[in-house]
Amino acid sequence: MFNDKVLIISPLEDLSAVLIQSQETTATFTAMFEGLWPVSKKY
Repeated sequence: MFNDKVLIISPLEDLSAVLIQSQETTATFTAMFEGLWPVSKKY
């Protein structure tokens, strides 16, 4: 996530990526990340 862009990368055999430029989508992904980060477990 950077400015108003979100990059989603698929790490499977068929490598693909989607770049979304949207303030609303960036805000949604940022909120999900900030909500999940504190409760995530170390690998």
